Amino acid sequence: MSTLIPLSPSEHKHRFIDTRRAINDFRQAQVVRLRVPEVGNAGCCFPVLITKDPQFGEWDITALTSLEPESNLFVGDEGWQGVYTPLSIRTYPVRLTRADGPEGVSVAVRAEDLSDSGAGLYDDQGQPTDYLKAIENALHEDLSGAAATRAFCQHLNGLNLIQPISITVLYKDGKSRTLEGLYTLDQDRLSSLPDKDLLELQKRGYLMAMNSMLTSLFQLNRLIQRHKEHNSVNPIQKITLQRR
Repeated sequence: MSTLIPLSPSEHKHRFIDTRRAINDFRQAQVVRLRVPEVGNAGCCFPVLITKDPQFGEWDITALTSLEPESNLFVGDEGWQGVYTPLSIRTYPVRLTRADGPEGVSVAVRAEDLSDSGAGLYDDQGQPTDYLKAIENALHEDLSGAAATRAFCQHLNGLNLIQPISITVLYKDGKSRTLEGLYTLDQDRLSSLPDKDLLELQKRGYLMAMNSMLTSLFQLNRLIQRHKEHNSVNPIQKITLQRR
């Protein structure tokens, strides 16, 4: 992994971030990371699912952007084309890194992320530009959202509410593919929860996000339509979602 360089006005006053190039890095991202506070907005645009890190076993919330691997139907030549832009895309390629000082963190980028044109980082007085201020605010929002997401997923997993699914995609030419490694909420298990568990979910503010995740599955139809717009020769005929 490339070394992160902390941003400073003395070093980066005349450097920029090429935002179009940054968005292009997501062109092959079939899933995009979300935080639980984003689920309501994201669910109006994408299917919102749960994934599991195969190495560390940690749960995460993701937006499904395509029914094909290494494809993102929301990145085009003009940049991001989704109605909602996830935090992970809004903040990229700027990151938070540990630093000395009262906040304990600073913003940083990789050397290859810097450009001679694009969105400026500091103005002529060495003050952060509106672009960088917005990024910093979004990064702190993402940081707090990460903790909320871990707690959310751990609580749902403790109630056995996370259910694996597979999505089978059938094309016009008769061929098919199956998407694995995806999870959603177990509706049957949810409907049979004891009242005390439902009250705890409500108390934690989780029920609204859970409902948004379930209704977001209808956005699979949007992915079918967007795929047809990108591939009219061999469009998707239908999909089958199987809960396991």
